[in-house]
Parts: sequence; structure tokens; C-alpha cells
Amino acid sequence: MHSNSQQQQPDPHVQQQQDQQQDHHQQQQQDQQQQQQQQQQQQDQQQQQQQQQQEQQEEENFGPPSLRLSRVVLLNKVTRFEVSLAEKMAAWRRQHLSRSSSSSSSSSSSSSSSRSGVGGGDEGGETGAAAAAAAEGEAAAKDEECDGLYTPGSRAYEAAAAAAEAAAAAALASDFPTAYRTHILHQAAAAELHRQLRDVYGLHVTLIKARTLQGLRLSRSREAALPPDAVISAGFIARVYD
Repeated sequence: MHSNSQQQQPDPHVQQQQDQQQDHHQQQQQDQQQQQQQQQQQQDQQQQQQQQQQEQQEEENFGPPSLRLSRVVLLNKVTRFEVSLAEKMAAWRRQHLSRSSSSSSSSSSSSSSSRSGVGGGDEGGETGAAAAAAAEGEAAAKDEECDGLYTPGSRAYEAAAAAAEAAAAAALASDFPTAYRTHILHQAAAAELHRQLRDVYGLHVTLIKARTLQGLRLSRSREAALPPDAVISAGFIARVYD
């Protein structure tokens, strides 16, 4: 006896559709997960950027205030070469002025001896008087020239001082080439800095040649930028005034 119930076989077409739907659903889930990950990454990047901007703003708020400079003093410091040259010139002036006193005393004694040697007969006396007058004239001219040579501020004195300074500078440059080269580089750097401050930045610059500003009185004037907004020495700000 055969059974009436017959086992139904699944339709292959229906099974294929179900598999395709399942694959499509899985693909959608994967796409959604990727989108969520991308969105999370974008949010993290935005948060990092916001945090960096906030930290930068805090640093700017708590950082040093910006300064607007209009008047500056450029301190061109005296170099070791200039100190040595000044010492040599001071010694030259002392020696030069000491020669002045010795030459004046010798000229006065020679003129008095020439006058005492005049005498004798009328003819001899006249000849001696003429010779004495000529000698006194020459001595007076020499005295005048010597007085100018040993008088500070005169042309002869300034010319002699300039010649002595040039000779002393040449001797120092030959004996101490490193100090001389440092001096030349320092002067060139100071001149270039002065030009940049004045021409490039448009600042009112007052140039001071000294070892230090200690003891100097800084008072306001039309020509000088005093008191300054800043004192600059060899390219760095030494002191900023309120």
C-alpha cells in the first residue's frame, strides 16, 4: 500500500532568490558599518582640530603682548681694539704735551743768550743787533709754529694727532690681527643694523658709542630718540622700557 503523503522538493529558483536577498542584506550591513567608521573618524579629526585651535588661542591669550617700537637706541659698544687705540693716543698726548713745556723753556733760554752776546763797538754792535733781531724773528716763528703744534684744537695739533692715530692703528692691526678683524666685523654689523632699523623698519634711531649705558642720562629731545622704547645692542634687545 502506497502512502498518499508525498515529500515536496524545494524549488531551486526560490532558493536562489533567498540566497541573493541574504547576500544583499549582508552587503548593506557591511556598507553601513564602513560609513559609521568613516563618520567616527571624521568626528575624531574634527575634535582634534578644535582642541588644537583652542590650545593655540589659549597660548596667544597668555603669551607676551605685542610691542610697537618707534624710538630705539642702538648701543654700538666700544671694541677691545678701540680701547687699546684710545690708551695709545692718551699716552701720545701726554708725551706730546710734555715736549711742549721742554721746547718752550729751551727756546726762551736761547733767545736770552743771543741778546746777551750783543755788544762792542758801534759797527759791531749794529751788526750784532741785526743778527740778534733776525735770530729772534726766526725763534718767534718757530715758537708760533710750536705753539700751534702743541695747542689742542689747532690745525697743526689735530694733523699731528691724526697722523699718530693712523700709525697707532696700523701697528695694533699688525700686532693683533684677530682683534682688528673682530673690530671691523663689529662695525660693519652695527652699520647694517642701523640701516635696517632706520630704512627698513622706519624707526627713529639714536646711535650711542659707549661701553655701556650705565651712568648715561637719557632725556627726551627732538634730535635723539630718548627715552627709547628699546635699547638694542649688537642685534638683541637689551632692555625694554614701559
